[in-house]
Amino acid sequence: MICHQVSLRGASKRSCFEADRFSFSFAESNWLKIGSPVDWSEPTWCQASSTAQEGELYDLLWTSNATLLISHKARGIFDGVINPEHVQYLPISVLDSSGRSVATYDLVNLLAKLDAVDFAASDAKLMSILNDETGMPCAASFKKLVLKKSAVTGFDAFRCKRYYTPWFLSDRLAMALAAANCTGFATQPVEAR
Repeated sequence: MICHQVSLRGASKRSCFEADRFSFSFAESNWLKIGSPVDWSEPTWCQASSTAQEGELYDLLWTSNATLLISHKARGIFDGVINPEHVQYLPISVLDSSGRSVATYDLVNLLAKLDAVDFAASDAKLMSILNDETGMPCAASFKKLVLKKSAVTGFDAFRCKRYYTPWFLSDRLAMALAAANCTGFATQPVEAR
């Protein structure tokens, strides 16, 4: 079984919302908790910090904290593939540097946070300063990453416990996004056994 780790490889800089380029307006109740639904009752937006940062918006936009924003086109693919119990879609306005709304996207809150990393088969660099909710050290990076097939079966998009930053997609979702010519993402295969 092959899963895909999502990355910005092959995507231009405009697909990434970096902290110094965009500002966000989040109500306090809107802060994301990986693996948990949130109340999203307040209007939320992200804004280009200058005209130099404006341009074509891709179907998948990434924030500096690995949050994913998706276009209506990409949302149609996600809706057709991902189990609705595994995801929460939160509306967010994308503003140009003057504050004019240029698009409405959905912020994807993945509710699937899986104990999926096979640390025995992987070669991981652990961070002793960053622990998960049980006190176990989290992974900073991997020379070799192997996922547990039993943990990821039935999930088309997820994050892992003890390795929070990356997003993982099933073959099915990665191929559906590529077939629809969705822009702003690249993937690399990850073994699941």
